[in-house]
Amino acid sequence: MSARFPAPSARPAATGTVQLVSVVLLVVAALAVRDGAAGLGWVSGSPWLPTLADRLDGRQVTASVLLAAGIVAAAIAVLLLLPALRPARRTHRAVGSDGLVWVSPRALAALAVAAVDRTPGVLEVGRATVKRRRVSIPVTVLPDHADPASVRAAAEANARAAVAVLDDLPVVVTLQEVSA
Repeated sequence: MSARFPAPSARPAATGTVQLVSVVLLVVAALAVRDGAAGLGWVSGSPWLPTLADRLDGRQVTASVLLAAGIVAAAIAVLLLLPALRPARRTHRAVGSDGLVWVSPRALAALAVAAVDRTPGVLEVGRATVKRRRVSIPVTVLPDHADPASVRAAAEANARAAVAVLDDLPVVVTLQEVSA
């Protein structure tokens, strides 16, 4: 029995605050469009927002201004809602093809760092940088080592071998200068 489970994912791009602002803007847009249509005589009734605006600042608001404001508010609301409709990004990578086990790129980086740290000739392993498609590990080689490039290659091979058990995420090892 092998059921495929959905990938672990982060929160959607839009948060509750953006969704709330979008709903408020949609309500304002609906009111403005309704008042614009009422002012132009397309629907029966009297506009509500001009009365409110007159009370606030004493200026006269025309129906065409309300219609334009409603359209702009609706466009802004739709633009704010689009990120909410986008699927959330994945936070983990599947181990194997069955999708039963998931591993985070940070966990893969920890495996790679441990493998690099055990490589002969490595003095110090820096903080690994985890990107979406790659792990970069800075390494300091012993100062008296004859061939730093071979240590870097061995460290990279060890890291790739450690990560290859779970995933094919590329690992890049970079050499750092030794400061005396």
